[in-house]
Amino acid sequence: MENNRAKKKIGIFIDGANIYYASKKAGWKLDIEKVKKLFGSIFEVKIFNYYAALPEKTDTSYADSKKYLDVIEKFAKVITKPLKYINGQKKGNVDIEITLDVVRSLNNLDEVMVFSGDSDYFELWKYVFIEQHKNIRFVSFKGNLAFELKKTNYLILEKIREFVELNRKNNTPDLAAGRISVLSIIDDRNSLSRGAVNSKKHRLSTEP
Repeated sequence: MENNRAKKKIGIFIDGANIYYASKKAGWKLDIEKVKKLFGSIFEVKIFNYYAALPEKTDTSYADSKKYLDVIEKFAKVITKPLKYINGQKKGNVDIEITLDVVRSLNNLDEVMVFSGDSDYFELWKYVFIEQHKNIRFVSFKGNLAFELKKTNYLILEKIREFVELNRKNNTPDLAAGRISVLSIIDDRNSLSRGAVNSKKHRLSTEP
């Protein structure tokens, strides 16, 4: 089973802002390098994108943001857009960019993973899973997964924390154990949405 899954071509799309703020709330940070190594040991990772909104150079947060993204760029393709300043608030949603890239890449992928818990991606799930009949999974911190996404295939990061946490005491996680952990979660339908068993149930769950 693991060998068959390893042959699957997967695209990983990380919503940087969503994951960053969710990690602050959760009290631990995600190590992007570990994420890539772990899922790369299970799948053939064809796309590994990290999306973020970059502040203006005059913004006091620019230097830290740029430094952080420079580190991420060692492991992922970093895709940025200008951070918007509206009525004194900063807005940097990247859901449209991720959605478009998923749709454009779908023909070359067997599966899609979106690291986000944002309900805005529910329409993307309906398109990919129901209309295109391809698997799409959302990866999120437990307290950040929107109600709508609980109807989909999802993976809670806390369940694999020991393998993907930044600056963990054991900084060299066992990839073999990590693979087993991820595969057991993926194959355990009880840890996924009740609507993820088949497309018929998915359709029923989305009908008014």
